[in-house]
This record gives sequence, C-alpha cells and structure tokens, in this order.
Amino acid sequence: MKYFDLIMAVALVFTGVVTPYEVIFMKTVGPDQWLFWISRFVDSIFLFDVTLQFFLKVEVSKSGTYGTVLIKERREIRKLYLRTWFPVDLVGIAPFDIVFLFVEGSQAFSGIKILRCLRLFRLIKLVRILRSSRLILRWQTHFAISFATQKLVKFSFTMMLASHWMACLWGLVGLTWGATLCDEDGKQIEMEVPLEDVSWITTLFGGGKTSPDSPCDPWHVYMASLHWAV
Repeated sequence: MKYFDLIMAVALVFTGVVTPYEVIFMKTVGPDQWLFWISRFVDSIFLFDVTLQFFLKVEVSKSGTYGTVLIKERREIRKLYLRTWFPVDLVGIAPFDIVFLFVEGSQAFSGIKILRCLRLFRLIKLVRILRSSRLILRWQTHFAISFATQKLVKFSFTMMLASHWMACLWGLVGLTWGATLCDEDGKQIEMEVPLEDVSWITTLFGGGKTSPDSPCDPWHVYMASLHWAV
C-alpha cells in the first residue's frame, strides 16, 4: 500500500495544482493534447482507489474509550465506507471534463465568459484533496517524524497551495469581469475597453503600457495573478 499511497499523493498534488490552473487560465483541453490524457490517467487512479476502499481494512475509534478497532469483515467495511467517504469520493471521480467537451460543442453555450463559468463546475474535483487526511493518518504511523517537523511541513504546503488558489481566484475575477483581450487564435486584440468591462487584467495588459507579457499567454496571466494575490 505504501507505493500506491505515493501514487495517490502525486495524483492529489496534480489535482490541487494543475486543475485550478487549467480551468481558469487555459482554453479547453481536448483529446489532441497530452494534458487531457494525463488527467484521464489521474482520474483512473482515483477510480481504482474508490474500488479499493471497499476491500481495505479500516481502523476506527472505539466508542467510549481511547482505543481503536480494526474492522476486517468485508460487509462492515463496505457499509462504513458507503456511510462516510463514498459520497465525497463519488463526486471527486465524476467525469466533468468529458461532459464539458460536449457542452462546449453546443451552440447554446457560445460565449467565452459563459463557457468559463460552466468550466468552474470542474473545480468540484478539488474535493479529492480531502483524501489527503486518510493518507496523512496512515503515514504518521509509518514515519518517525517529530511533531514540530510535521507541523512545519503542513504549514509550508498549505501556504503554497493557498497562494496558488488565491492566484487562480484573482485571475478568474479579472478574466470573467473584464473584456476579452484575445481572439480565437490567441492573438491580442487592440481595442479601447469600455468602462463597464474594465478589470485589473485589461488595465495591466491594455492600459497603454509596453510589456513583453501577453494577456493571451496563460503563464503570463497566472504570474501576474500570483503577484497581486499574495
């Protein structure tokens, strides 16, 4: 299990870091791009983990005492999993990416901002991060790490992930409430932005300033978002 836990940890990091960046800053990732297939591979890892949870022994707290009980009976394991983590895991493996590919092809959803708002449903996959609590509990019993070191590692990782999510949120605000500065080919549009469509992105990239950065490059927009969000 320790090797699979390591694979799950990598998949969780991928979900927490790549998914918000992809949803907010990138265009739709289709089957002709490598990121699409990496995401499907990560989905398959979580799907396998859901299946595995129906067979793994579970250690639970014993009512009225400070001890724990190891549940070994398959029927009890399944009942406990269905009552606790299964609903969260089921939402986490929902194929929102596949559904969105069909939605994007519909003529009813043709606006860039409408599509970006619909893509936010894919962020529901972030509930997968809740699985990290189970991994941490298992790891704490296998590694002899001081309590202070554990707290430092948790704090550092939480700060970095929170900064990343804040940057993605700040980017979402600028991209959703501001005018679109790029055409379908990824070229910047030279235009005078109406007052009602002004955002921090239109001010930064279209305010008459000379800059090598482009509002059509997701990485440039993300780095600007990270700078202003932190």
